[in-house]
Amino acid sequence: MTNILVVEDDFAIRELICRTLAAKGYQMSQVSCGAEAVSVVDRESLDLILLDVNLPDIDGFSLHRHLGDVPVIYITARDEVKDRLRGFELGAYDYLVKPFDLQELAARVQAVLCRKVPKKKEVVLQIGDLKIDLQTCSVSREKQEIDLSAREFELLKAFAEHKNKVLSRQQLLELAWEPGFDGDLRTVDIHVQRLRKKLDLHKTIKTVFKMGYKLEIK
Repeated sequence: MTNILVVEDDFAIRELICRTLAAKGYQMSQVSCGAEAVSVVDRESLDLILLDVNLPDIDGFSLHRHLGDVPVIYITARDEVKDRLRGFELGAYDYLVKPFDLQELAARVQAVLCRKVPKKKEVVLQIGDLKIDLQTCSVSREKQEIDLSAREFELLKAFAEHKNKVLSRQQLLELAWEPGFDGDLRTVDIHVQRLRKKLDLHKTIKTVFKMGYKLEIK
């Protein structure tokens, strides 16, 4: 069964979300603060976290860094573009602003979960000496695992699945971000820069003037 954790300090909102998603067949857990969230993440296997930003002990952005590679959807009243960008830069799969329709939330949850690679299907992509394991969502070089955010992993996967093909920023958003993301295209540039630096792919991920980017494999 799919396990979802709701991290939200408002009891009424937590209950509504949990009841709505439980009715869809999901196994729900709920906590009201960051410390409790970290405790649940440490002891349980989760498929998705719904994360508020304004928590009593820590802000959701800071907490996100301690949640491992579990996919995150932000559920928050903070609707400024800078907040949305920060969430996506941290690897969020989606960002939903309160007040929101519960059925829309359920649809977004389903969309994120459907993007996950089936666990029984082992697929490994290769870029030079980099190995991209789609089953474990991990990247390694010479058996040493490299830490990437969920968003960085999705972006690398998009490049690996479209080798030697020019991809526009809009195409990369569609491949590596959630459906309907309407944020600044510059967030793609930020993530590409991070990938180049983390994976030493400055010469492999090429900038194509006025067009986008290309993963060049000879």
